[in-house]
Amino acid sequence: MIRYRSLMNPAAYPHPVREVRHLATHISDVFLTGPFAYKIKKPVDLKFLDFSTLEKRRHFCEREVILNSRLAPEIYLGVVPITRDGEDYHVEGKGEPVEYAVKMVQFGQEGLLDAMAGRGALSREIILRLADQTARFHLTVDRADAFGTPEVVGENVLRNFEQTAKYQGLVVSPLRFSRLKDYSEDFLKRKTSLFHQRIKRDAIRVCHGDLHLQNICLDHGRLIIFDCIEFNEALNHIDVMSEVAFLLMDMDHRGHSGLGNRFLNAYLEKTQDYEGLAMLDFYLIYRACVRAKVACFLLEDPDITEEEKKAAKERASAYFELAGNYLGDHRPGLILISGVSGSGKSTVAADLAEELGGVMARSDAVRKSIAELGHEAQASADYGRGIYSQEMTARTYDGLLERAGAVIASGRWAILDATYAQRQHRLSARSWAEKQGAPFGILYCTAPLSVLETRLAQRTAAGTDVSDADIEIMRRQLAVFEPFDREEAEYLVQVDTEKRWDREALVKACRKRASSH
Repeated sequence: MIRYRSLMNPAAYPHPVREVRHLATHISDVFLTGPFAYKIKKPVDLKFLDFSTLEKRRHFCEREVILNSRLAPEIYLGVVPITRDGEDYHVEGKGEPVEYAVKMVQFGQEGLLDAMAGRGALSREIILRLADQTARFHLTVDRADAFGTPEVVGENVLRNFEQTAKYQGLVVSPLRFSRLKDYSEDFLKRKTSLFHQRIKRDAIRVCHGDLHLQNICLDHGRLIIFDCIEFNEALNHIDVMSEVAFLLMDMDHRGHSGLGNRFLNAYLEKTQDYEGLAMLDFYLIYRACVRAKVACFLLEDPDITEEEKKAAKERASAYFELAGNYLGDHRPGLILISGVSGSGKSTVAADLAEELGGVMARSDAVRKSIAELGHEAQASADYGRGIYSQEMTARTYDGLLERAGAVIASGRWAILDATYAQRQHRLSARSWAEKQGAPFGILYCTAPLSVLETRLAQRTAAGTDVSDADIEIMRRQLAVFEPFDREEAEYLVQVDTEKRWDREALVKACRKRASSH
């Protein structure tokens, strides 16, 4: 049964309406009128949120507008009253308000990224734009240090298990439920110092809190992130990696893990938050359990149909299964992607990372991070000078290995994208991998000189890449590139990037080279 059923009547609105559509969640009713959407909060108290009184609902409507204006100011128009005349309700009507609604500009549901994912229209370009937008948001929003302690985080994480325990045997087996709960409790106890390290790194921010594909829309070319959490500070004052995990988990759930990997790598390149990978699996499990819980709540919602409840039950089971999959063991390794500028290293590295579920680190981005320059800053590209001095180059290669350590410790393959023109840097990386007990391999990218020059000319003209290298720099790299010796050849896979390459075969070759040593 729809609350305020009379709001399905076009006459209930202060503007022309041809048809009204109703959408329901466990905490809200949304009425779509064509030009505008009106979101009304249900009078519920679910412990993690409390909309039980009219004044509280008004407060959280206002809070919703304020917080969402950070990412979608053109969508959130304000809070409007709903009045009553007999059995009929009116939006922005006369008299004493009996309810409040968030008024929004309505956009096409077909532009929601979850709908696009369902019809195979979710592109790599959109995901990379989303990663850039998310990274910029996380780097600029307010800090919220007090919410990053294991006690605060643990309260939310463990509450999920308390609230879904009764669904064991219905949507999740007792064994899987127990494994997930035990893992989460153990992580909170053993990794106390890690939570405090994240606070020191300024990783706890006033985030969106509910970042998944259904809350992101592509509208007339604009990528709009909306519907952030406003009702509980502990749910949006979070580690940025918890936010990232929500989106990655959602893409995994929808069968788009490859795009999720592209998002993760683009995000990390801009934020350089590779240390956050230590938290990622913990938060992936947490986020999957949150979605399972939300689906479980719908099983007891009197306002939805039996068919909708059946679908909710299936979703809950799928999310619990996904959470269990994140508990898997891994034996990651280290792969160097070597070659001069323009050889296609970054393209191959990104493809390899997607196939392996790995994380790449680019020397250009690491170098600028060490120099405390922005990702898009243009620095002097004079070979051997400025940020390209021998000292900075040595620090950059050390920085790459530092990031590789964080990646491998998280159970993921580390893929380092750099020229690796000097044998000493390649040998240093191999020695480091041996000490870590990690498989090691080198993928060497090549292309004809004319191709290298064309690519670099196009990249320089576009001015959108983190690399500052131009044709002159590439020629100098070629002049000093030290050939791979016979011992290195045992670890080496070479690819001519002018030609099409078989991604799957390339991954198998890299795995074989790495695992054999």
